[in-house]
Amino acid sequence: MRVCAMPDVEPTGKGPGVDKKSSAVELMDSDHAWAAALESVLPAHHAIVLQEIAAAITHYPQDADILIAGIDLLGPTHPLMRNTDLYRSHCREILTRVAAGTDTRPGTAAEVCAVCSVTSLAAPFRAAAVGLYLRMWRMAGLPQIDGVTDDLDYYEHSVGSRIDELETMTRRRLAVATRRLPSPDRPGRSG
Repeated sequence: MRVCAMPDVEPTGKGPGVDKKSSAVELMDSDHAWAAALESVLPAHHAIVLQEIAAAITHYPQDADILIAGIDLLGPTHPLMRNTDLYRSHCREILTRVAAGTDTRPGTAAEVCAVCSVTSLAAPFRAAAVGLYLRMWRMAGLPQIDGVTDDLDYYEHSVGSRIDELETMTRRRLAVATRRLPSPDRPGRSG
C-alpha cells in the first residue's frame, strides 16, 4: 500500500456524501492537485478514467456534472482493454455519448476492435469484416499500422454497405444493457 501526501486544498465545508457532484467537479478542477494525487494510488484504469473525464470536461464544460456522473459507465469490458490506447478510446466514446445525450449502451469502436482482434485469430476474415476492423480501428483513434490501416478506403469503396451492416449488428450485440446513466426523474434507476 502506497501512501501519498494530499495537497493543501481549501476546505469546502462539505462532509463525505454531501453534494457528491460538486465535490467531484472540484476534484476534476485543474486548479486542484487532487486528481494527480489520486492517480498515484489508484489502479491504472481508474487513473485513465479520471484523465479522460477531465479531458471531456475541457471539451464539454457545460456538461461537467453529467460527465462526472458517467464515471460508472467507464469500466473495461474486455481483457484487451488492458491496452491503454484501446481503453482510453472506449472511455472517450462513452463520455462523448454522455455529453451528447445519446445512448451509451451500444458497443464502442474499442469494444468492436477487441472482438475483431480475438475473432481474427480464430478464422480468416472476409472483406467486410476486414473493413469493419479497419473502420473501428480508425474510429477508435488507434495508431496507424503501415501497409494495413491505409487500406480502409479500398474496403469502404468495395464493401462499404456491408461494413455498415456489420457495424450496426456488432455494436448492437456488444451492447451493455446496464451502461446507462440514472434517469433524472427516477434517481438511482436507469432510464
